[in-house]
Amino acid sequence: MSDTTFTPPSSPPELPPAALTPPPRRLSTDVAQPSPQVQTLAHNHPTPVREDREAIYAQLLARANAEDLTDIDRLKLMFTCGVDRDGRPTLWVLGRNLPADGGSDVLERVFLYFLKKMDAMTLAEYNVVYSNVGVDRARNVPENAWLKKAYDELPRRFKKNLKRLIVVRPEFWMKAIKGLFAVLGLSAGKMGDKVTFVAKVCVLFPSLICSGGGAE
Repeated sequence: MSDTTFTPPSSPPELPPAALTPPPRRLSTDVAQPSPQVQTLAHNHPTPVREDREAIYAQLLARANAEDLTDIDRLKLMFTCGVDRDGRPTLWVLGRNLPADGGSDVLERVFLYFLKKMDAMTLAEYNVVYSNVGVDRARNVPENAWLKKAYDELPRRFKKNLKRLIVVRPEFWMKAIKGLFAVLGLSAGKMGDKVTFVAKVCVLFPSLICSGGGAE
């Protein structure tokens, strides 16, 4: 067997020009698609659309007008209470008469009754007086999740035209406005100026001219 000596070439082999030129980069016209995780998040948390909210409200109001809600009316939960000195109508809500412990079906009927009661009133500026007198948190205060859902289903004019929300004899947790608004997803800067806390109803007069009964 003979030895063979390998001698490396003095220079690399020459290649044709075409082999040295990289192929041109192709620009893709395809739009990048989000990952499945991003798509899922977008599906679960869609951006609220005002038209969708109005459509939902129209359906709820139709139900409220079609259903017999005399059982909710007998609770004496809310009633119109005259006007303020500027002629704005006022809704009085007695928290102690809210059957929050009656289950989701009862709360849904209360919400429908509220929409039916408020639909015409909210076309212009209005006030709401909420009386916390005699309220038991276990029996009369709905869970935060229900409050948030109810708020989200209200059309924009309910919030825009609310002039004042007056809370009579509030508890300490009600005075923590920023925390309460955070639960409801509200802006404390916008709503904070509309909320007034009073210890007694007599403080409201003569700013409110109340013609209804049930004031505390």
